[in-house]
Amino acid sequence: GLWNSADFRAAELPGAGAHGTARSIARFYACLARGGELDGIRVLKETTLESGRRRLRYGIEPLWNSPMAYGTGFELQTGSAVFGPAPDAFGHAGMGGSRHAAWPTERVGFSYATNQLRTGPSPDRRPLRLLEALHAAVNPAVNPAVRPL
Repeated sequence: GLWNSADFRAAELPGAGAHGTARSIARFYACLARGGELDGIRVLKETTLESGRRRLRYGIEPLWNSPMAYGTGFELQTGSAVFGPAPDAFGHAGMGGSRHAAWPTERVGFSYATNQLRTGPSPDRRPLRLLEALHAAVNPAVNPAVRPL
């Protein structure tokens, strides 16, 4: 009810206000993974992107009892690797197990959007298994058959 209501979508909540398809969010993060520009369109200045990737806060998130790190506008990768194996990953873990992030080293952006808002034990292993497979598919160090971009 609440998550799909017009009032919620109009509220423009910074921590929960991104609305888009998995494809559009993945394209946004692909742009960020490539320095803020994709196909001649710049979304963020590189200095703004650097601010988003600089750790401003780190601690144990009381709701999930796990380490969390934040830059300006983005969650940063921690030892729990919520954004897959890429150490330089940054993005946002969303409701119901979704994950959306950029891997700058691999120049990859992704979005895993669920069609069901699950609650339950953390971490949700569904996106983590998919991100391990994605990392193997795009990373030459993990998969020698991959040619660098």
